[in-house]
Amino acid sequence: MLTEYACTRRELSCIIGNLFTEIEPPCERCGAADVLTISGTTYTGARAVLTVTEHGFTFDGDPAEVARIRERRCLK
Repeated sequence: MLTEYACTRRELSCIIGNLFTEIEPPCERCGAADVLTISGTTYTGARAVLTVTEHGFTFDGDPAEVARIRERRCLK
């Protein structure tokens, strides 16, 4: 499920660091628009794709994973 989130760069750094256990090359998006895309395996073992946007990010994965991180981590 593709979900859009607004956040600061600082919060995004925390989310990325706590979301992925393995990062993989985003080959299927190679040649697409000039965007920063992170693909990989999350802590729950699911595959997900995070794309950095001007005001936050889009997340193609389970939105509950992002919610759990936002609830428990220091995102000052």
